[in-house]
Amino acid sequence: MKKIVFIIIAFVLFISCKHGQQTGFCLPIDKGGLTLSSDWNNCKTIGTLFSWNISSDDWDASHRPFDTCNGMAVKVSGWIYNNPDGVTSGMFYLTDNPLYARPDTLLPMPHDALTIKSSKPFPASVDMTKKCFVSGHISIFQLHTGGVLDYGDDKACYVFIPNVIADSIFFAD
Repeated sequence: MKKIVFIIIAFVLFISCKHGQQTGFCLPIDKGGLTLSSDWNNCKTIGTLFSWNISSDDWDASHRPFDTCNGMAVKVSGWIYNNPDGVTSGMFYLTDNPLYARPDTLLPMPHDALTIKSSKPFPASVDMTKKCFVSGHISIFQLHTGGVLDYGDDKACYVFIPNVIADSIFFAD
């Protein structure tokens, strides 16, 4: 009797899954409860509100939500990730966790770090462990981990994430 029950359960599980296919391959990003502030936003808010996973099943080139966000003005604050290779004002990563700014702590880059790009150099005497404030505008780009995540079933997930192009950068006193 136990063998029959086991065989029935195994059979039901086998037919219920799409063998060889990835299901739930392009989950929507949960933006619930987050709103853009006209004051200083944290990195999580900017990173979540301006990110999209768009399935090839749903892709409509005439309606891409991220197109309306390019160039949008934002203000974000956080701490600069202490990159073991050094930090330059040209491109750096901002995080909500001050632990990543400590020069004596070499942690892997946080998964939710926000990319900041700037053409302006940091002041010579800047203390990189202080909280950083960036005002600028959003630039959405396609994440290039292959660009398109293709699971071999003619379905793809397009991943778009934000950069902040800095107009001004300053640090807390």
